[in-house]
Amino acid sequence: MHSWLRNRPLLAYLFAVVVSGLALGVVLGLERVVGYIPLLFLAFVALLEAYAGLGPAFLSVASSLALGLTTPQSAASPASCTQGATATPPPVV
Repeated sequence: MHSWLRNRPLLAYLFAVVVSGLALGVVLGLERVVGYIPLLFLAFVALLEAYAGLGPAFLSVASSLALGLTTPQSAASPASCTQGATATPPPVV
């Protein structure tokens, strides 16, 4: 399978899209259990580079960046954390 994917670029890039989707599902699925760990995506990129080549691996990384995989979607932004809070000055003695 190793040389089979490398000799057929269209199938290699299709394999990259499928593996990227699988990686996205695994990382986001495990987010509820273990927290957000984008480093898990590295194993899928290494698999792609080994079986399909460097180009499909770059496609996988680019698609993950485009989908926002490098920043967790469930984390609250600092602005939303302080949205309802009002700052009160300390009492003057």
